[in-house]
Amino acid sequence: MNASDPLKKVRPLYNLIKTKALEHYQPLCELSVDERMVKSKARTHFRQYLPKKLIKWGFKYWVVADPTGYTLDFDLYCGRRCISPISENGLTYDVIMDLTESFQFQGYFVFFDNFYTSPTLLHFLKERGIGATGTLTTNRRGVPESVVQLKNALNRSDVPRGTGYYIRDTDDVYVCWRDKKCVTVLSNVYPGHSDVSVSRRGRNHQSGEYETMDLPLPSPIEHYNRFMGGVDMVLSDQLISYHRILRQTKKYWKTLLIYWKSASPMQLY
Repeated sequence: MNASDPLKKVRPLYNLIKTKALEHYQPLCELSVDERMVKSKARTHFRQYLPKKLIKWGFKYWVVADPTGYTLDFDLYCGRRCISPISENGLTYDVIMDLTESFQFQGYFVFFDNFYTSPTLLHFLKERGIGATGTLTTNRRGVPESVVQLKNALNRSDVPRGTGYYIRDTDDVYVCWRDKKCVTVLSNVYPGHSDVSVSRRGRNHQSGEYETMDLPLPSPIEHYNRFMGGVDMVLSDQLISYHRILRQTKKYWKTLLIYWKSASPMQLY
């Protein structure tokens, strides 16, 4: 065992839980990946500070879950100096590829936010038989200039809600859709058009009055809204809240042990 490993005291159980994650449960085919924070004031070098999260100080996990909220796999982020060399595609690329390694060529779909999404990532996931959809930051490397121009055009205040366009680039579809502001989504599996609509209340540009409107919703955005909820929105965090994991202790690894058990309560049975 590596003496410099910050999890050396609990590494055997850590690996056991990760190994058992899929042995007693068959996940649904839609998976979501995101960060999760476990609150802690432990004085350790891998405690993280995320000012935009509800829990600002604590341990950061990369988590993959299915729509039921069941945690399928996770990795504790112990800082850059504790992980293997980062590939040329970046840390977020490596995180997604590691967490989805067990789901290749099995018909799974994975959803994530713009922290992870890039054309390079979706290309390699497609080669491994995984459909991927995620919101996109248009300054990412490899994003066509036409997508940037389209997003800027839809961000104008005079563009009515529900206006949307898509651009196909080889196997990927870039969708720009105007709600309160322009949302950009990249997908390697769903088409840019859809017959689905969503209700929004807003001002009619012609009459000037407020009314409820049915707006056409592109397929990638519709699926993203439906399935990007296993980790960070409601269900998974709700299941964890049933267990008292925030107990006062001088040993930070005890907090980790309690969290691992509560995150996937079926994994050890």
